[in-house]
Amino acid sequence: MNWKLKERIAEKYGTQSDFAIVLRGHESDVSRVIRGRRTLTEAERQMWADLLGADRAELFGEEADHVQN
Repeated sequence: MNWKLKERIAEKYGTQSDFAIVLRGHESDVSRVIRGRRTLTEAERQMWADLLGADRAELFGEEADHVQN
């Protein structure tokens, strides 16, 4: 369970359902991500973080950006 993500959604949007509306998706998809049953692409993780006004690594527990330049 991704508690940080769940808490941030509640703080910013109130409910998973309201967040899903902003995503133009389904509440069940948001729930699956929170529970770890669905993974997001890097682009999706960044979009979620932007919508939640949070750092992607903080929400998804990523190391700095796995990309080396």
